[in-house]
Amino acid sequence: MWIAKISGITNFDAAVSVDVSSDFAIGVIIEDFDEIRHVSKFDARRIFANIKNCVTVAEIKPTSINDIFDTIDTCYPQIFKQWFQAFSLMSYNSEEVILKETILNAYKYKKANAKIVIQKIFANYPELRKEAKSLLPKIQEKVVEINSYSWETIEEIVTKNYSEDIEIEEKKRDYLPEMEDAVKGKVKVRYPPEPSKAPHIGQMLSFCINHLVAERYEGKRVLRFDDTNPDTVKSEFYEQFREAILWLELQIDEEIIASNHMNAYYTKAREMLENEQAYVCKCDRETMAKLRAEQKRCSCHINHSNEKNIELFEKILENNFFPGEVVIRLKGDMESQNSALKDPVLLRISDTPHCLQGDKYILWPMYDFESPIMEHITK
Repeated sequence: MWIAKISGITNFDAAVSVDVSSDFAIGVIIEDFDEIRHVSKFDARRIFANIKNCVTVAEIKPTSINDIFDTIDTCYPQIFKQWFQAFSLMSYNSEEVILKETILNAYKYKKANAKIVIQKIFANYPELRKEAKSLLPKIQEKVVEINSYSWETIEEIVTKNYSEDIEIEEKKRDYLPEMEDAVKGKVKVRYPPEPSKAPHIGQMLSFCINHLVAERYEGKRVLRFDDTNPDTVKSEFYEQFREAILWLELQIDEEIIASNHMNAYYTKAREMLENEQAYVCKCDRETMAKLRAEQKRCSCHINHSNEKNIELFEKILENNFFPGEVVIRLKGDMESQNSALKDPVLLRISDTPHCLQGDKYILWPMYDFESPIMEHITK
């Protein structure tokens, strides 16, 4: 229980000392936050600043500690629940906490993920961190146990014991606009990072949106590594993206590595060459840029026959050219106002060993070529 020690005041313009336990005391100033006298090991400053805000927003004059928490419960019920859990006098039953977080994770994602459960427990119950060594094997065991349950059993346990948690979560997440023609169970979204640098907040934001779309429509989430630039990708970043996505509690239903599908790009390139939709170009960068500015086609575009293009393509695959000597280009529109349509490069040579594929391939697709092919493969 919360025990309020009030001395010499008629309202909460002065200090209220809230004793939670003998070794866990927090001093609170409602009207003057700067005079907080004692801060526990938790970040009391930020929390009680928000308590003050709740009281101000509600425009009430609290006369007891219960008034304060009633106000918080009214303003921000989810925040109140988290604060009460963190600051109320309670000794955590670790077994119950593990069961709750594991079963809720299984309910949310159809299958519990040990990494996410561990992160959730230590984030929501900081006091349990000191028991991490003994709790980790228990969490792992509970995840295995819960994952052996039928969906009906999981749903029954959650509905009976944790329905309030699910209701709050569902209410909090109900802010996505409807997608026209989206069919439940048939929506598939992707997380498409290039593993060339550490994950950043912009990528994670887009992944979160895609995750929520899949969640609403009971779809699948594909982690697709766009790694067809051997000059930039690095092996350590694959795992960093996996860990970041799981840390954010995003689901991964399938993982695809684009560089594992090189033959698909070669097949499509050969098809386009045969159908006069692409050509092998020997122009250097400066010539390409000059002709684009002049809206003129190069001699390779004009003079290379289908047979010549196929012959050069096979020679590229046989490693008969150096980087920069030849590229595969789309037969686009050199008069377009959109420079991206002026015979863009589709594939180019790189002799840099790939961090996963080694020196197995020399001809690599540009992302504008790789991406639509992967979209087709993963549809």
